[in-house]
Amino acid sequence: DEMAGERLDQLEDPFRLYRCHTIMNCASVCPKGLNPAKAIRERMKLRFTRAMITAALRGELDKVEYANHPVFGVNMPLSCPEVPAEMLDPRNTWKDKSGYDAQADQLAEAFQKNFDKYRENASEEIIAAEPKARVKA
Repeated sequence: DEMAGERLDQLEDPFRLYRCHTIMNCASVCPKGLNPAKAIRERMKLRFTRAMITAALRGELDKVEYANHPVFGVNMPLSCPEVPAEMLDPRNTWKDKSGYDAQADQLAEAFQKNFDKYRENASEEIIAAEPKARVKA
């Protein structure tokens, strides 16, 4: 990576890595040339985020059906007022479904690896709730 030094120089200011973590300049310092702010903006429109928060605060999500995420085990609402149903499953926000699956599995595996140092002190209930990467064929 020939640009590492230049990217690190961009972070040498009073805010340092804070700037990268807050997506203020991450596109200019990213080694892969990604633009996370654009990706987030395209995946989840602000009005949908606001509608989901409003629905949750009003108790409207207490009245809907849920599906369980296959990797992370969290319940995802199947409907939410003012939000297209396809937006409620994060996999549907990716054009490349296999890319989403690979990222979800990679994140689950990273969690499991990190959790290994705490596993012996964790209850069975906690262990049962950890993400589960799908078995690769």
